[in-house]
Amino acid sequence: MPGIPLLRPRTAAAAVLALAVLLLTLAACSPATGASPPPGSPLPVVSSTAILADFARNVGGDAVTVSSIIPPGADIHTFRLTPGDSARISRARLILTNGAGLDDFLDAAIASARNHGSVSLAVANGLALPVDRQPVASSQHADEDHGDGPHLWLDPAYAMLYVERIRDALAAVDPPRAAVYERNAASYLRHLRDLDEDIARALSAVPAQRRVLITFHDAFAAFTDRYAFERQALAGVQGGDITPQDVVRLLASVRRRGIPAVFAEPQFDEKILRQAAAEAGVAVGVIRSDTLDAQTPTYLAMMRANAASIAALLSERAP
Repeated sequence: MPGIPLLRPRTAAAAVLALAVLLLTLAACSPATGASPPPGSPLPVVSSTAILADFARNVGGDAVTVSSIIPPGADIHTFRLTPGDSARISRARLILTNGAGLDDFLDAAIASARNHGSVSLAVANGLALPVDRQPVASSQHADEDHGDGPHLWLDPAYAMLYVERIRDALAAVDPPRAAVYERNAASYLRHLRDLDEDIARALSAVPAQRRVLITFHDAFAAFTDRYAFERQALAGVQGGDITPQDVVRLLASVRRRGIPAVFAEPQFDEKILRQAAAEAGVAVGVIRSDTLDAQTPTYLAMMRANAASIAALLSERAP
């Protein structure tokens, strides 16, 4: 699996500390009665995003009902809560957010709406890849200035950590069905390992000089770091205004390096990116960072579609 880790490897002591913090958080938030849902009754789970909801459904199966606060296809950076969202939060036993700066704007509303017996978990906070999931190759084009971007699930190895944390949270809230969550998670983790290998295989068709992912929204650090791509974007991690200098810089890079395509995301109005692509005479592909829709209804489908789009437009066979 080519690429470089998004977060620097941490010591074993740091990993133990992170696990201890997670367990203490769950213990502190667990209901005083320790009551589980009635036999046969699904556990109500609310997540901030559709990606987290998909993970929770795969781990929980029929033992959970999951809803996403931010609708599939919506822009998380401009979303606003409704009274109906607060009502769903109040009924949930487990509340999943990403954390890492992505959906922290929900924290106050969740704290106000959640019921006393619920658990709230920011799944990405404090994550670092274990040694056995570190990418084994790096690229001379790898972007060193990746920071700690919040879209960690775009690296399937981090998605595995998400799933493991969600499994443990469900088991802590609903101990009688812990074995169910363990079995479901083990099955889904196998799919994620296969996904990682499939993506690496698909992207192997892209030669080193074309391994540059140019997007509107700077969300793909985890993806590009894992699979040995450089990345460039017009807007930052949170979106934002685009300056003429940003467009000039992107056009110069595309022309100088002979990059045949740039990539849009369906939830953004990306007229500027498309205009720049037309001026440079390059194609515009579509990839997704957090959008599940009719074309890519699951995380697995989204990631495979992303890899196929990138490979098709940046490979040696592309114009």
